[in-house]
Amino acid sequence: MQKATTSSLHLVGLLSNAEVHSSQEVLFALLRMAKNHGVTNVFVHGILDGKDVPIRTADAFVEAVEVKMTEMQIGKIATLCGRYYAMDKDENWELTARVYTMLVYSEGERIRDAVTAVRRSFLRGISDEYIRPIVLEDEEGNPIGSIKDGDVVIFFNHRGDGMRQLVKALLRDELHTNRPATHMVCLTEYDENLSLPVAFPKEPHQNVLVEIFSNYNIKNCRIAEGDKIHFVSDFFNVGFKADDERRVIIPAVKNYMLAPEMASFKITDAVLQRIEADEEDVFIVDFSAPDVLASSGDLQRTIESIQFVDTCIGAIVKRVLQIDGVVVLTSTHGHCEELLTFNGKNPAITSFNKVPFHLIDKRADGIKLREEGSLRDIAPTILGILGISKPDEMTGEDLRENV
Repeated sequence: MQKATTSSLHLVGLLSNAEVHSSQEVLFALLRMAKNHGVTNVFVHGILDGKDVPIRTADAFVEAVEVKMTEMQIGKIATLCGRYYAMDKDENWELTARVYTMLVYSEGERIRDAVTAVRRSFLRGISDEYIRPIVLEDEEGNPIGSIKDGDVVIFFNHRGDGMRQLVKALLRDELHTNRPATHMVCLTEYDENLSLPVAFPKEPHQNVLVEIFSNYNIKNCRIAEGDKIHFVSDFFNVGFKADDERRVIIPAVKNYMLAPEMASFKITDAVLQRIEADEEDVFIVDFSAPDVLASSGDLQRTIESIQFVDTCIGAIVKRVLQIDGVVVLTSTHGHCEELLTFNGKNPAITSFNKVPFHLIDKRADGIKLREEGSLRDIAPTILGILGISKPDEMTGEDLRENV
């Protein structure tokens, strides 16, 4: 923060209260910190949500930030754009390039009022996450705050998967000497290969599920579509380096509205092929289509995606039972089961409903599952199925009764 007292401080992140990728309170805390350190030139580069929060709410989040900055007497909004551009995860670098040129070269729609800019996009039929780059300018028509040599850039998203591409695009190295020579800091570790300062490094976790797999030489395979592989690998591993896992990444579909099944059938084929190869003991598989389609707000397409995934899961369950295996079917969060609100509108956000947990096992006669369970109970249950005692670090319990 000290370096920003002689240059400019840029705060880049998602303006949202969903707390899936970012937190408003973190942004406000950074503004307070800048104020306390005597930083005067502070610019917010806001990414607009509309995916983890209801659509057409970006103007309210932008206004809330402006009110807070006025109250604290520090900071200005310099740029805005939707997360479709700023948080791409599928290596669509042309989208990331649009954001880079907005941040560095002030390319985008020029306007003096941030809230007005967002509402104009709404009037054009463009929702929050698809709002194109907007550059705020002063009374003389000059950009309020582009990123320049010597500036400090803090990325305040706490989740890294949506920020990696943008951070890499701004990172100056021997191959990209034309990029601004900035001092960049990430709130958390977005990618260990970035070699950037991290405000809150990862805390080490002991005896996580995949570590126990490794200790017992349990070979495991992770299968998912596109960037969803991170959910069954990096996030699932909680920082543990698993040497005995195989990752199968199925190419993501380009337009899920035209293909509501997404890559579900290819994922199923990959699972069945790996089962036949008989080289792994555990398969961790992600079917993301229902959640992704639910985010679109299209009820019919979401129903179709569920039907496709139901068929795929049925094929996998059938084969696993044929070889006397066990299937655990669950989810991290809800979404498509509550697609409409009480007034008939689609919130397009994840729900807080309890998720199902299904144990499919031919040898499970007489075994009941506890009524009140938690996600923390899943790992101990999996270990119990494998005949392995859970470590003390796991606070959950086996969901099975009468075992």
